Formats: sequence, structure tokens, C-alpha cells
Amino acid sequence: MGVLGMVMPIYQLLLTIVTLGLPTVLARFVAIDLSTGNTVGIGKNKRTCFLLIFILSVGIALGILFFSTSISSLLYKDQRTGTVLRFLAPLLILTSFSLTYRGYYRGLGHTLPLAGSELGGALAEFIYVVRRLSTLPPFTTETGINLIMTGSIFGESITLSVFILWDIAKNKIKPVAPAKTGSQVSVGKRRLRASEAQPGHRRLLRNSLPLLLQDLIYAVSGLADGILLPRLLMLSGLTAVQATKAAGFYWGLAQPLYFIPLVFLFPLTTIILPATARAGTGEETLRRFWRTAHKLLVLVFIYGVCSVLILRCFGDEVAAILFNSSGPNRLLLMILPALPFSAFNLLLSSIIEGLGKQGFLCRATLLVILIKTAITTALAPLPAYRITGAAWGFIVSQIAYTILLTVRMFRFTPALSLMLSRLH
Repeated sequence: MGVLGMVMPIYQLLLTIVTLGLPTVLARFVAIDLSTGNTVGIGKNKRTCFLLIFILSVGIALGILFFSTSISSLLYKDQRTGTVLRFLAPLLILTSFSLTYRGYYRGLGHTLPLAGSELGGALAEFIYVVRRLSTLPPFTTETGINLIMTGSIFGESITLSVFILWDIAKNKIKPVAPAKTGSQVSVGKRRLRASEAQPGHRRLLRNSLPLLLQDLIYAVSGLADGILLPRLLMLSGLTAVQATKAAGFYWGLAQPLYFIPLVFLFPLTTIILPATARAGTGEETLRRFWRTAHKLLVLVFIYGVCSVLILRCFGDEVAAILFNSSGPNRLLLMILPALPFSAFNLLLSSIIEGLGKQGFLCRATLLVILIKTAITTALAPLPAYRITGAAWGFIVSQIAYTILLTVRMFRFTPALSLMLSRLH
């Protein structure tokens, strides 16, 4: 688990570079074009995204295959990570295409292929791993890594296959009639921003740049944590094995438990971004949407508080069932106070993204990552804190992100900042 925890940030960084933030931009543009019946624009944006991502994913995957040993020696000093990196090459191509399809169907508002692909991929991976466990030789770290990575590749292949089959079966998009209520504004009548008026790939790339920078910040931060946190823990007096184990429990066991309640919010965020983009095409629809969004934000925060109480009451049982240990639960309790803020941030950031404020999200992300890194770097080497220092950095960063997003949200009121300056 420690080896995978160290290498996966590299994968996230490469995946960020490959996708360029295009899936989210594609979802927003598809939603806007769909609300105006511009099916030609939908098809053109989809083809452009897939072409750009194909070129980047194949090129970077080949680089990983050829230089995996060198990357492993340079960053981790552990040859086992080289094996994981080689598995990441095909996984990178499959995941980048799946993410593009997710963005496409998010914009269309088609939840069935999104849910079907996720369910199919997860079930396929589970069945594959369970069947292979019965035929494996004596279990070692290497066989475990091979099993996990091949299972991930198989599951992602099924996910992508579901998307492709659905795309073939539903290759024609039916235009959606404009809403009868509200002051719906067509593309031809409303004044487009310069970034939206540009054709083809320039339009997509220009709008994806802030998202790319935001994702790169997250990916670089995760990579830095994977490399620096074990070393910071060693400065506190832990051995290399103890530091890797502590970091592995934090990334691989405590954080997955923490994010379980947030998983149930993903369908809502999947719907909310394209809904926000469609609402942004008319003043009356935007007013109605904003009234609903305020209520949703309050409910999501309450949901986060309830999730904290449930995990505090049943955390021991969950840890015992999943990991046969109480260790992950102790780490979970360290970061649990941040859960309501994480739930709130997840929804509000999707709303702000749908309104086209990616530049603000990029700046806010950079600031909170710097806060988290500074606190972790200051506290983790201290024997009194160690891994708790990383937990404190995470908690403070989530609260800071909530404050930044909330201040930005209140700047949209009253009248949602005069209806986003009369729809730009």
C-alpha cells in the first residue's frame, strides 16, 4: 500500500497533463450548446477533445514505458515503483478517454451511461481480483502490485467499453428545445466572451487552461506529499520503514474512509455543473437556479456533519471490517472535522466552475495548497505531531477553501452580481 501511495501522485500528475482540464470544459460547452440546440458544435468539440487527448496520452504512455526505471530510481530509490509505473502506461490511455466521455455525457445530462460505466468497471475489477486471488502463488508484495494494477486496467477497459458501446447506440443527439420560461438567450443574440467566440481547439484550450493549472497544482501537491511526507516523518525520528508505513496508512486507508461519504455527492456534482452552465444562458433561469443552489449548499453541509457523527460512532466497526485494525480509524479521527467543509467545497466549486469562474478556482486552489504544505512541513518533523501534522494541514486547508469559495459566492449576490454582469 505504501508503494502504491507513493507512485499514484505521479499518475495523477501525468493524467492531469494528458487531459488538460478538457473533460470539464467539454461538459460546460456541451451543456451550453445543448440548451441552444447547437448539435454541430457539440460534435465538433467532442472530436477535438478526443484528438488532443489521444495525441498526448499515447505520447506520454510511451515515455513511461521507456523511462520507468529511470523515473523510479530518480524519485523513489525503490525498484518496485518501476513495476507500478509500467502498468500506468496503458491505464493512462484508458482513463484519459474515459474521463473525456464522462465530461461529454455530463454536459448532455445522460446519467445512465455515467452510472453504468462506473458500476460495470467496478464490478469487473472486483470479479477479476477475486478470481485471480484463488489462483495466485504465495502472496508477496510483487504479486499484490501486479494483481491490483492489472485489475485496475481491466476495470477501466470495461468502463471505456461501456462508454463506446453507448456512444455507438446513441450516436445522434436530439436537440433540446429552449425553456419556455425565463429570458432564454440564444448564442446568436448574447454577446460571447472572447474565449467562447474562438473556433475549435483554441476555444477549448483557452477555457481549459485555468482548469489545467488547478489540476496541476493538485497533482504536484500530491506528488510532493508522496515524496516529502515520508522524509519529513523520518526527521521526527521514525525509520524509513515506519515512515513509509505511516504515510501509506494515511493515504491508502484513512483517506479512503474519509472520502466514502463524499462519493455519494458525486452524482449531484455531476448534474450541477452542466445545470449551472445551462442556467447561465438566461437571467430568469439563473435566478431560479441560484435560489435552489443556496438550499442545496446548506443541505450538503448538514449531510457532512451527519457523516462525521456516523463515522465517529461506527468508525471502529468500519475499520475492523475493512482493515481488521483500529489503526486506520485513529488516523480517520484526525481528519474527520474537515468533512463538512469538504462536502460543501465539492458542491460549491462545481457551481462556480459551471459559471465559468475557473480562474478564481485556480488561484484559490494554489493558496490552500500552499497553506496545507506550509503547515505539514512545519509540524510533521516534530515528534509531538508526526503524521498528525499532515492531518492538521489538510483540515486547515479545507476550512480556508470554504472561506474563499463562500466569499466569492457572496460577491455574486445581490442579484448574483447583476446576473454575472448581464451574462458577460
